[in-house]
Order: sequence, then structure tokens, then C-alpha cells
Amino acid sequence: MTVSLRHRGPDDDGHFEDATASLGFRRLSIIDLEHGAQRCRWTTGGCRSSTTARSTTSRAARRARGRWTQFHTSCDTEVVLHAYAEWGTDCFRRFNGMWGLAILDERTATPRLVLARDHFGIKPLFYARHRGRWCSPPEIKAILQDDTFPRESTSSRCTNTCDSGSSITTTGTFFRGIRQVPAAAFAVIEGSTISESVYWTPRLSEDGDASPEAFRACSSARSSAVLSPTCRWASA
Repeated sequence: MTVSLRHRGPDDDGHFEDATASLGFRRLSIIDLEHGAQRCRWTTGGCRSSTTARSTTSRAARRARGRWTQFHTSCDTEVVLHAYAEWGTDCFRRFNGMWGLAILDERTATPRLVLARDHFGIKPLFYARHRGRWCSPPEIKAILQDDTFPRESTSSRCTNTCDSGSSITTTGTFFRGIRQVPAAAFAVIEGSTISESVYWTPRLSEDGDASPEAFRACSSARSSAVLSPTCRWASA
């Protein structure tokens, strides 16, 4: 499965396995090139994380680092684990950036796997259950490495995409039995059950100018890193 995702992280890989779960990494080295190898060894109080992320470390998390164990790297994954240990699933709304992540939490009698996706769903994250096991990669092709997984299409999804020319959907995919974690949401897997929760919704404003001309002017100003006073953007 991780080999099929090598293009997402060509610089390094890592694996962890115990009686509960198997985690795999593909790393694209961006932050802390020397010490940031994701070998699935970063643990915090019985938690392990597999993360595809960029700039997810929140300022609040960094400021709170004095209350935690000393950091050994400057990578996002380590901060994610400490933030989860401190705030639980409430940590996701504190992050700033784009990510798809899985956290294996073995601190309780019944281990659980927490999946989370960034505010706007920039990073993909899918999940499926087959033969009593859950699988959650950033691309469907990793799930299909299991030759026993049924290749059945969801006809309604194919029809909708052909009609609208868009494949954007909240949770559905082309493949029956494969779904995706919605944007700004996290999912908790415990045993054979999964539950989803939304951690953030955009704050929209309607007090600006809705004309196409104003929108074009606002887009032009944004591209030059200067926002006009009439532009209102939802913030994460």
C-alpha cells in the first residue's frame, strides 16, 4: 500500500505494527530534513500518528509546548501528537494548514483510530471496511492493493459526475464501500463502528458587494496579497 503511494512521499517511508493496527508513512521532506524521518516511533501517552501534512502546527500548540515533553524535532507530526494528547479531538480546530491524518489511540481498554481532514479538504483521506479490517489511505489505489477488495462502481456517482462534470462529493466515491472523510471533520473508529463529527464551519458574511465586478477586483487584490476593504473571506 505504501509503495503505491510513493509519489506522495518519495523521500522516506516507515511502518509500525502491533496487535491493534498497522500504520505506514510516505514522507516528502519539507520540514526538519535531518530529524523528521517518520518511522512511526513518535509516541505520546500511547498515541501514534500517520500524517500527510504541511504547516499544520498551530501557533497555540507551539506556545503550549512548555507544558509538554520536550520536542525532539520541528516536524508537524510530533506537534500533532502532543496537541491530541493535550486537547483530544478538539485539537483539530486549532491547526492551521492542510492535512490528512490518522492517530492510533491505545490509551483506553478499547483502542480507537482517529481520522481527520483539514478545514477545506485540500488533503484527501479515504476509508473502507473489508473482511473485518479498516483501511484509511490518502488515495483509493492503496485500498485496491488488496486483491480481494470488490471493484464495484457506485452508478449514481458515475451518473452525477458525467452530468455535472464534477467529482466533488461530501463522502461518496466511485467505488462502493469506499468513502472519504469530509472536509473540516474527523472520524473515530472503534471496533466495527465509525462516527463522524464536524469540528469547524466557515463564518460567512453577506455585507459585501456581490457583483461580479467586485469579486474580480477582490480576486485581483488577493493575488497581489492586498485585500480590499470590501472583501470578506472565511477564515479557518
